[in-house]
Amino acid sequence: MNFAQITVSGNLGSDPEIRDVNGTKVANLSVAVNESYTNKSGENVEKTHWYRLEAWESSGGKGLVSNVIEPYAKQGTTVFA
Repeated sequence: MNFAQITVSGNLGSDPEIRDVNGTKVANLSVAVNESYTNKSGENVEKTHWYRLEAWESSGGKGLVSNVIEPYAKQGTTVFA
């Protein structure tokens, strides 16, 4: 099986959506990554790329979602995933 791994660093476009799946917390995140460059014509170009991320709580119930995402991540928060 082949796969690609990426790192996303940007800002949350909205508050995370936290839900429960069979007793496990799941967070859905929408991350905006801004890109700015000058094209061949000398014009400044700005683009925003959106990424949808999903984070699952580790077993035992006290992990990334409960300890970091739920209490601290809000719209506009910078994230690195």
